[in-house]
Amino acid sequence: VVSVDDDSVNNGQIHSNGLLINTTTLTSNGAIANAGTLSNSGSVINNGSLSNTGSLANTGMMTNSGGMTNTGTISNSGIFSNAGTFNNTGDVLASSIGVTGGGSVNNTGTIIGTDDTGVRLEAGGVLTNSSSGFIQGGIFGVQVASGGTVVNAGTILDDAIAGLALGSQASLTNSGVIGGVIGLQFTGQDASAINSGTIYGTGGIAVQFGSGANALTLTTGSVVNGDIDGGYGAGQITLAGSGILASQLANFGAGSRLSIVEKAVWRASGTWTIGSVMNAGTLQPGAAGSALQVKGDFIQTAGGTLQVAVNAAGESSQLQVSGSATLDGTLSVLAANGTYNTSTAYSVISSTSLTGEFSSVKTDLAFLTPQVTYNPNGVTLTLTTGRKPVDFSSAASTTNEHNVAVAVQAGGEDTTLYQAVLGQSIEGARSAFNMLSGEAYASVTTALLDDSRAVPKTMLNRLRQQTYGAAAGESAALGTGEASTVTSGSESTTSTVITWAEAFGGRGKIRNDGNAASLSHDRSGFMTGMDARFGQDWRAGAAAGYTSSSLTLSERTSFADVDTYNLGLYAGRAFGRVTLRLGGAVSWSHVDMGRLVSFPSFEDALISQYDARTAQMFGEMGYGFVWKGVAMEPFAGLSRVHQTRGAAQEQGGDAALNVQSATTDTTYSTLGLRSASRWIFSNGVRLVPRMTLGWQHAFGDLNQASYMTLTSTGNSFKVNGVLLARDAGVVELGLDWKVRDEIKVGLSYQGTLSKNAQDHAVTGVFSWVF
Repeated sequence: VVSVDDDSVNNGQIHSNGLLINTTTLTSNGAIANAGTLSNSGSVINNGSLSNTGSLANTGMMTNSGGMTNTGTISNSGIFSNAGTFNNTGDVLASSIGVTGGGSVNNTGTIIGTDDTGVRLEAGGVLTNSSSGFIQGGIFGVQVASGGTVVNAGTILDDAIAGLALGSQASLTNSGVIGGVIGLQFTGQDASAINSGTIYGTGGIAVQFGSGANALTLTTGSVVNGDIDGGYGAGQITLAGSGILASQLANFGAGSRLSIVEKAVWRASGTWTIGSVMNAGTLQPGAAGSALQVKGDFIQTAGGTLQVAVNAAGESSQLQVSGSATLDGTLSVLAANGTYNTSTAYSVISSTSLTGEFSSVKTDLAFLTPQVTYNPNGVTLTLTTGRKPVDFSSAASTTNEHNVAVAVQAGGEDTTLYQAVLGQSIEGARSAFNMLSGEAYASVTTALLDDSRAVPKTMLNRLRQQTYGAAAGESAALGTGEASTVTSGSESTTSTVITWAEAFGGRGKIRNDGNAASLSHDRSGFMTGMDARFGQDWRAGAAAGYTSSSLTLSERTSFADVDTYNLGLYAGRAFGRVTLRLGGAVSWSHVDMGRLVSFPSFEDALISQYDARTAQMFGEMGYGFVWKGVAMEPFAGLSRVHQTRGAAQEQGGDAALNVQSATTDTTYSTLGLRSASRWIFSNGVRLVPRMTLGWQHAFGDLNQASYMTLTSTGNSFKVNGVLLARDAGVVELGLDWKVRDEIKVGLSYQGTLSKNAQDHAVTGVFSWVF
């Protein structure tokens, strides 16, 4: 325990971990570090450094003219005067005023003045309240005298008068929260406040101007909850950045002004009683159906924009000026989507007197033209189709959009679809045309053609398995990784009948080609068959199977589920090292299609069912040989696919389509190389790695088209789906593990890769002969 009972001066260091008591005057020119308890009922004067990490109780006078740091707790029922630098990360709890003086206060902790003020800055003082800082007072949160500076990113509150009172020539930069009965109160003149945070007043007034010419700037992020009272002075309000101001402005006197600066964008409503409003940025006077009342004068400069919101019901933003309105710059029309009449008038400005005109008028609507008329007391905006016929196709950016636009326009002004498109923006119109297009029908045809390759692949795999499966030496490796088989009879006899099955699956995506949207498709299925020898050289059989596919065009909110049943015949024989494989297949598909036609102010759910038939003939020739222990087969394949799609009639509303039947013919050629090898280990385990690389070229009908008729209007149009890949790489990588003669495990990847389309499949095989 150290007790100072007489005046003392410290020019060295005092370190206290216990109890330090001062009842007289302790002047420190050195350093005081308190980690215990410091109790002052006299006077402590710090001209050096004072650090409190413990508890400091002041009932007397504590003066800081040096540097003081608090990370502990200061209990103050006396006076704490700061003329130096006070850094607080702890707690300052005062019965009256937390901290007073003209020094610098840096707060990241808590400062509370229960009965009076949290922080009272004297002339020239500086307060920095960080994002974690909290200051509260019973009367004022913070009081700032002449020339003081406050930078607030934290919270400042009061319980009686104002969160922050700003004196003459003082400045405030607020990105935090200031609240109280009044949030911000100007108590002098020539003070300035910049706000990007929140200011609120529980008594209804968020900002109270005084009789002087003070300035408030609201920037991006500003939230003002409560009114702004002008105090009958010449207050200046500046709107910078962007935001919404819903506060009432009242009681401003002569010389007062609100300015929207260049590049600022603000929306406001309510009543502004202020000397004048000058707009050099963008001002929107409320939403459609609401108004901004300016009880003063309104001036728009050449660089300013008055933005009015309108809707199809005839409602608009309104600027109501009780003084004079002087116009220049731009009138911008922000139109809601909807079903507009061919001509709709809106009163957008009313005033006691009107001078000047807008130099330009613009709108985001694609097909309605804005026309402006002026009278001595206001401005009327009319949205009209104009004298020239509406050209929906002028908004189109793709062939599909253009074709749909022409069909919708041909339906006439009295149709629902025409009216739904008429009130769209450029982007809204394009969305409408794409959603109405029904391009999913053409794209599903593309996907069915792409997926049809799985059927001949399984039968060709079976023929290749038969060719090489019983071969001697390394060539046998080319017959692995394919269908599981069950043999009846002996392989060496001509009457051998083999039953086989192969499951397959995969996932693919055909990308947006700049006209039609991307399509994703998943498929799974199986083929099973039976074949036997005919004569000495031929092997022939039949196969059947089922495929389930799911297709999605997310950009067009369209989907299809497809069930396909397959039948096929195949045959093959070897001519020495050359092997010929042939076949044909027919597939019957049933398609359940669903579309959600949704664009601004329009929605229609549609469903349909239709059938498709795919017939194909295919052949492949390969030449097998062994090179340096690796079995290889260069091969060439050719397939011809003919598909017939039945007609479809959608069930739904005005966007429903009648889809015509269609046929398409596509040919695929493939050149490639298969290779495989066998690795036999000392424990009898055998691994068979295999690989196929090839080039697939498609020709014929690669860009599938569908011809549609809008059921509600009878107008027809043509759309194209996603493109089939003209050239693609074919890749297969696999590894078989023959654990013992009767057990085999295999894993393989098959991919078809091109610039605009990809198809991937992974297959696992487990075979156990018993």
